[in-house]
Amino acid sequence: MSISNVPRSHLLTIEQAADELGVTPRMIRRLTASRQLPYVKVGRLVRIRQADVSDRVDAWTIAAIDRPGQDRVS
Repeated sequence: MSISNVPRSHLLTIEQAADELGVTPRMIRRLTASRQLPYVKVGRLVRIRQADVSDRVDAWTIAAIDRPGQDRVS
């Protein structure tokens, strides 16, 4: 997918991505620097696709374990 096909409203700033994930902008910078969160570089500006944020949330989600006999809260 080329950048020209991505609607501008779907490219988030670091601050917007942080708001979406409920983390600090510093955390987003760490995730992009370690290549855990894909990003688009336009000159010196860093933009993150909204779809990549959603994909990361899905990838980082840990499924609940259904354990028989443990449905009681003690």
